[in-house]
Amino acid sequence: MAAISVSVSATALSENSPNSVVDITFNYTGTTEQNGTVIYYGALLSDGPNSEYVLFPLTVTSGTDIPADSEFAYTPTVTFSGTINASQGVVYYTA
Repeated sequence: MAAISVSVSATALSENSPNSVVDITFNYTGTTEQNGTVIYYGALLSDGPNSEYVLFPLTVTSGTDIPADSEFAYTPTVTFSGTINASQGVVYYTA
């Protein structure tokens, strides 16, 4: 498991569904080689009263470094109503 920084933004699909799609970017500054074909990026998203832990798979080539930047979009299962902050960013990989 490697520590990463995360940034996130919310984009409304319509005025009736604010914050319905979340765009999250993971940034990794290390040069860690991974040996599997799938790695997982995770982070805790919160707007204060609401929070959700997210986990995203990414197909990679075995023997390459963990990608420096990866971006994902998803629909949250909780209803975020304010600014979404991301913390506890991690990437799980096969050593």
